[in-house]
Amino acid sequence: MSATFSWVPRAPLLGLACIVAIFGFPPALFAQSAADLVAGAMNDGRSATKPLGSIDYIRGNLALVRNGEAQADPGPGDPVYSGDLLRTDRSSTASIAMDPSSGFSGSFIISPGSVLYLDRAMAQDQPKTKLNLMAGSVSAKISKIAGSPGLDVATGSSDFGVRGTEFQVALSLNATLLALCIEGKVAVKGGGSVSALPAGQAVRQDSDGVFSSIGVDPSSIRDLRDRWMEGEGAAFRNAPLKALSIFEGIYSEHDKAIIDESRKLALDPIFRKWLQQHRLGVVPDAMNPQVLREKKDIAPKLISLAKRLAIFERVYWRLGAMVDIVRNGDFSRREIRKGLLVSQFVAIYDKEGPELEKAIFLYRAALGLYLERSPDSEDFVTTLLTGGSE
Repeated sequence: MSATFSWVPRAPLLGLACIVAIFGFPPALFAQSAADLVAGAMNDGRSATKPLGSIDYIRGNLALVRNGEAQADPGPGDPVYSGDLLRTDRSSTASIAMDPSSGFSGSFIISPGSVLYLDRAMAQDQPKTKLNLMAGSVSAKISKIAGSPGLDVATGSSDFGVRGTEFQVALSLNATLLALCIEGKVAVKGGGSVSALPAGQAVRQDSDGVFSSIGVDPSSIRDLRDRWMEGEGAAFRNAPLKALSIFEGIYSEHDKAIIDESRKLALDPIFRKWLQQHRLGVVPDAMNPQVLREKKDIAPKLISLAKRLAIFERVYWRLGAMVDIVRNGDFSRREIRKGLLVSQFVAIYDKEGPELEKAIFLYRAALGLYLERSPDSEDFVTTLLTGGSE
């Protein structure tokens, strides 16, 4: 199988109210969200020998990015690890079989046009797997093997906790969400509360973060997601400016800072030294005083990028389809906001996209190198949670 990886368009940032509405957490929780992005890799014990699962099949193309580096020609049987990014294009699907060390048997399927990160942590000696869904949709049919393992699908606004079931979660271009449970039960975690989604039921979360039940015909529940995604896509195509303006606002607040900070990180002598050591196969001594000083020096750069990317990536990975829809036709001549035409934003997006994607993966590579030098990694998470102060 061949692997492709193309960048996806992005959108700007309107302000804190929009962040709360779309992604479901207030500014005070930015650091927590950023910490969640690295917690799985940190808590996984840096054990690259423990795969989260393996590729079962690929129909079309699958991009697999590990520690900021695209893996060549991923195919059936190849392992996937905590921290990996998996991405399908708009005509491809992939299935990932769960490794027994996850505590589950079964698999999850990545739908066309989807992006997700894999995370695994240990809590009370039990494996906790998280599928951090950035765009598109994921479905799974899994069974618990033993103990009390956990599997969550995180969307930024909500988490869906699974203990053995068949379920689907989908994100639309209108900043809405659909979750449905076919067998078993799913715990819906959002807005500080937890509720149950029983088998045969579905819920929709609107762009304000409010959940509502959807009537489901049991005989056609497996087709509900596809019909819902089709309807949401049609709704966006008919009136794209509202959703696009919100995503454009988030994009525009962070794009230049992310590019600037990633350029500085790429030139950082500590990062370059670590990268060279990694290429030479040097195993760092995490307790070496020099290594500890290097970590302290580079941590603020990683923290700053982590906080921005905690918000930006969820916008970035959804914008590809949005931009493709509006780049031509009548909407291209309309204003997203005062003084900015859709066509102008598309041009900005096309120009900056390759460097922004490079910035995302540069951060992931630097984080991986930091974790190689962190036997417990609590220092980075603590600093992140306290806003960057030691």
